Amino acid sequence: MISLRLALLFALELAVLFVICLLVWPISIAGAKVGIVLVLAFILFYLIRVAIVLLEFLLAYLMGSPRDPEMRLSPAAAAKMVADEVVHFLMVMLLLLPLARRLVTPRRGMITASKQLPVLFVHGYVCNKGIWAPMLGYLWRRGLSNLFTMDLETPFGDIEDYAKAVAARVERICEGTRSSKVILVGHSMGGLVARAYIEHLGGEKRVAKLISIGVPHHGTRLARVAPGINASQMRLNSAWLDELNRDENVRSGIEHVNIYSVHDNVVVPQTSAEFGMAHNVPLKGKGHFGLVFAKEVGQIVYREVASVR
Repeated sequence: MISLRLALLFALELAVLFVICLLVWPISIAGAKVGIVLVLAFILFYLIRVAIVLLEFLLAYLMGSPRDPEMRLSPAAAAKMVADEVVHFLMVMLLLLPLARRLVTPRRGMITASKQLPVLFVHGYVCNKGIWAPMLGYLWRRGLSNLFTMDLETPFGDIEDYAKAVAARVERICEGTRSSKVILVGHSMGGLVARAYIEHLGGEKRVAKLISIGVPHHGTRLARVAPGINASQMRLNSAWLDELNRDENVRSGIEHVNIYSVHDNVVVPQTSAEFGMAHNVPLKGKGHFGLVFAKEVGQIVYREVASVR
């Protein structure tokens, strides 16, 4: 789902970094070559991320959920999934998050008063709206409009505070598009934020459909090593999640489509991403970031958004 434009921007960014290293190569500070230091810093950053991804997948395998035979991967497919997750992370950290404002700025004519309900995309833990750039581009190219994003601030805050920010954003969107309801799409923690808005702040009156992508509905073991109030709320079966999930199997008036990966390297165990009253859509061979980049996920989101009128 990565467009040619984003791929070229990422390649250009790497080329610029390479040129900068060449230009400063002869310069020395305190006897150290600046170019060599920059190259070594980038290599170290890359190797650390590779190590983190490998550790995440190892822990996800050791502490993860059993998989049905048809959901298992061959060694080659597993290696490709890990490599894809590393590339996706680098693109997120080096391109999408730093250039978020430019990459996700609504296009002229895409915000309208139309029969199509507006869609608000809510990002996950320690990210920003830039992570949605590939999916927004895909949906724009397929003719969808009224696509909105937001930034959740601060990075390690309370999910309940994020839900209040979503409530305010939804009201502004409804006012601007003259729509009475919205569709919410949340990745990872963003799905929990959307649910907190619906269940704690009366959002059920404003939400027609919720689409969850890789959301730790019942928490994740990896949250124990992450900082922040939000991380503590996302610990496996935390008190906050237990309260949020109290009516998990009670049908509501909001359609909930829940997309998750049985190989998620962040939501551990992977069955924690299942949700009782939702239409659960399990996928295989996708990492946590890979879900946002996957064309298969984009197709599901497009179909679910386009079906609501």
